[in-house]
Amino acid sequence: RPLNMPLLQRMLVPQATWEKDELLDAVYWLRQILAVIMGLVWGLVPLQGLFGFLLYVTASTSWVYMFYTGYQKVSAEKLGVLEMDLLTEGFKEALAGFLIFWVITYSMSTV
Repeated sequence: RPLNMPLLQRMLVPQATWEKDELLDAVYWLRQILAVIMGLVWGLVPLQGLFGFLLYVTASTSWVYMFYTGYQKVSAEKLGVLEMDLLTEGFKEALAGFLIFWVITYSMSTV
């Protein structure tokens, strides 16, 4: 659980030691990875419309919340970060990536 481990490697270690900026970076990259995976899955299923969009928002936020409260057992208050900052870290960028992968995968799989 040392702090000098690479970020992605430390994300896989339960209850790793985190500093504020590193945890925000981990949440950011987790959300990006989830966006790509979910975009591909949503396109292959194929999900459409508002249901698919709201399902992504709910699933993405839930995974991030479970990552830092359940898997990493991090208290946002102890790190000096607002819970809302953790939940929204990288959301806009991930949403854009999700939509791109969802649309392209859906378009290619339904042709």
